[in-house]
Amino acid sequence: MTLSTSAPNGSLAVSEVEKRTKVPGLSRFLAYDLTLNLTCAALKLKAAQKRWSDHWQPLLARGLSGVAAMSQPSWSQRPSGWCLTLGLRWISDRWPAHNVLIGPLAGPDSSSAQAFTQLWGPKMCQLRRFEDGAIRESVELYNPRGPMYFPVAIMEHLFQVHGPAQPVHIEVMRLDPDESLLPRSFQTHDEMKEVRQAMDSLSQMLIAQADPALPLRRARGQAACLHYGGDAASYRAPEKYNPNTMQAQSGRYELKLEAKMCPSECRAIPVILDITHRKNMRQELFEKLRLAYLLNVKKSLDARGSLTMVKDHNLYVKHEGYLFALDVEPPSFRSDADGGESLAVSSANSLLQLVGLRYSAWAGTCHLVKKWIASKMLESVLPAEMIEVMLADVFVNPLKNLSEPKSVETALLRFFDMLSFKDFHAEPIIFNDNDTIPASKINGLKKTMVTHRDTLPFFVIITPNEKSPSSLSAGVKPFIAKRLINLAKLTLAQLVVDSNLVLNEFKNTFKVDLSIYDVIIHLKPLQIPFIRNKVDVSATKDIDPKTFPVVDYNPVQCYLSDLRDSYGSVADFFYGQGTPAIGVKLTREALDQIPVKSRKQGGGKFILGGKRVHSIEAMIEDFEILGFGLVKSVETKLNSN
Repeated sequence: MTLSTSAPNGSLAVSEVEKRTKVPGLSRFLAYDLTLNLTCAALKLKAAQKRWSDHWQPLLARGLSGVAAMSQPSWSQRPSGWCLTLGLRWISDRWPAHNVLIGPLAGPDSSSAQAFTQLWGPKMCQLRRFEDGAIRESVELYNPRGPMYFPVAIMEHLFQVHGPAQPVHIEVMRLDPDESLLPRSFQTHDEMKEVRQAMDSLSQMLIAQADPALPLRRARGQAACLHYGGDAASYRAPEKYNPNTMQAQSGRYELKLEAKMCPSECRAIPVILDITHRKNMRQELFEKLRLAYLLNVKKSLDARGSLTMVKDHNLYVKHEGYLFALDVEPPSFRSDADGGESLAVSSANSLLQLVGLRYSAWAGTCHLVKKWIASKMLESVLPAEMIEVMLADVFVNPLKNLSEPKSVETALLRFFDMLSFKDFHAEPIIFNDNDTIPASKINGLKKTMVTHRDTLPFFVIITPNEKSPSSLSAGVKPFIAKRLINLAKLTLAQLVVDSNLVLNEFKNTFKVDLSIYDVIIHLKPLQIPFIRNKVDVSATKDIDPKTFPVVDYNPVQCYLSDLRDSYGSVADFFYGQGTPAIGVKLTREALDQIPVKSRKQGGGKFILGGKRVHSIEAMIEDFEILGFGLVKSVETKLNSN
């Protein structure tokens, strides 16, 4: 992937700064990976400034050498003492294991060893013997914030050893100080590593046992948890269940009639099997080949003792604790006809998995962006792959003069900045991996954006192997795209106030605003399946290992599908995980209708002037009927008039 090189001063180009005059101070914060406020009441402002330039700055520069670079400080006076605002740019985002810094070889005559102990504190350093017999100096740093904030631990350690009698307090501008939004696991990538290991193991097993007459060429996982690790627990087969909500009957799990709470959602990772390179195959022949191949795979897996199930053209498999849904990739000729979107999704997922491996801040940023999208109730109207590719563009194609973001804080700021200030009417998002997209194709796309812009979607996105630049974003309506941009601008204004960074306000941006919708469908909270964030759920009974759980079933998503099938032409439906409500925005055609007394034609439609139109009252009644058992109430501010 092509990356921009960092300018010597690590600042934005002048043309980029001019775009952001409406948000003072933003350009400066975009260049930092972390912003700190240092305060201490021991010294007056002028004395502290001299102490900084003569002692602390060179001391911290030695400790942060090869780890992070400091910006020019900004000083201010507070009632409690002076305050120094400092920006850090990571030089490396690969931190030492267990927060231990390894120094030079130990010895009484070693000047480098003496310099090491003098810098990090003689009482803090320890000798460590390694497998090759070498004995080296080392120091273990206290790092309560996690590996991503290792440079801050270095600074705190040096202030503890060399600072004034009254300690220097370091305030880190973090998005989630209490880790309620971003668990520590997104810093270590443990969940992503575990699920990818299970996927690789399954792929190798399938390739090894494939029939020589029809070998398996490749197996590709398509779930987002493979590139960022989020919600990985929801793809694990449940090991226990709560008898008050679930019971095993005839090899499946069903809600008891008296159950008052829906169980957690159990999902399977889609896996696409590439078994043929043929470009032409009749649909009937392919369907027979797919079924025969999956049944053959099922027979082989059953012989190994694996838990399997065939359902809806998919072979469900439990492997290393995770659930997978195997399907056969259709012949490539279908990608030119009705499979364009599927090809784009497959291409995007493959590239995103590479992004997840290359950038340490990707997993946490992706998790927060998804939560932010859900809190704005845009999750159901914005394709997940489109948002992920737009976020990946922040890493792969960073702003001019800047390197890729190495912290979640900076990556999220740049994502909101991109949505707020990028000219999507004239600039496409080109996800170009190792320059695999021909220059002629890129130039042709840019020319089309000038001459035939109205034929392209609002967000023009192109990835390698994609036939059309509209595949990922074709279904996004312009008013929804503009709403996403406006929400990003509003969030950015809440995080950068009066040239000050207030990232701790990020949690407040998750407030759900239901007042903008014409109709609000309130759902029963206990009937919405929750997403597991831990492997073991609270339970009292073990599950029969021969029983396959109910998988890939979400009543809210089924309800949304029914609503769109019935009323998608006259209304848009908004939903986000975590909000027990569905927002409905009616189209102008539905709002401007004149009610008539006529025979109902079904689906809430009436005859008006020889044409079938929708009645708002009838629609609301249908909302309740379609969602029987799930809908708590329907609130509306409109009446037919």
